[in-house]
Amino acid sequence: MIRECFIQSRPVYIFFPLDIVAEHVPAEPLKTPIDLSLPFDAKSQDTAIEAIMQALGSSKNPALFVDALTHRHGAQDEARRLADKLKIPIFSSGMGKGIVDETHECFVGIYSGKVCAPGVGEAIEGSDLVLLLGDIPADTNAAFSRKLRPETTIKINPTDVNVSKTTNTSDNRTQRDEPNH
Repeated sequence: MIRECFIQSRPVYIFFPLDIVAEHVPAEPLKTPIDLSLPFDAKSQDTAIEAIMQALGSSKNPALFVDALTHRHGAQDEARRLADKLKIPIFSSGMGKGIVDETHECFVGIYSGKVCAPGVGEAIEGSDLVLLLGDIPADTNAAFSRKLRPETTIKINPTDVNVSKTTNTSDNRTQRDEPNH
């Protein structure tokens, strides 16, 4: 459970039954470091890269949308280098603010669904491809008022890449996602 807390890099709650809070437990397991490495599968990575490159190559109006998991998993520099290399319109979520410099020549604005500066929502929602880095689908991140089309959004997260409703995971599982409602 503690390992997943670190790997997922999300808030967690740990509850203990009241009848064991005063129990003594051996300290020996604390001497073993927690393995925080993620599984890696080169084939899944290659498949995801190929799909992303194909989508970018056929897109006429792509956009890059940077969200908070990018920061939580220490991928800020990678996101910045990607932004510099792609030279496409860049958007950030409120929770992803500051990952990409807002003075960057391609930065358009903070996209918070219904609540954003004039023109920002229309610009990203009009894109024919959105690369979404580090998605946090939470109401506190305005995710539920976003109008990004699932069929034109590629979600790149720490453990998986979702391309047109197909998810390639870091441990070589490919799964079909249910349609979003």
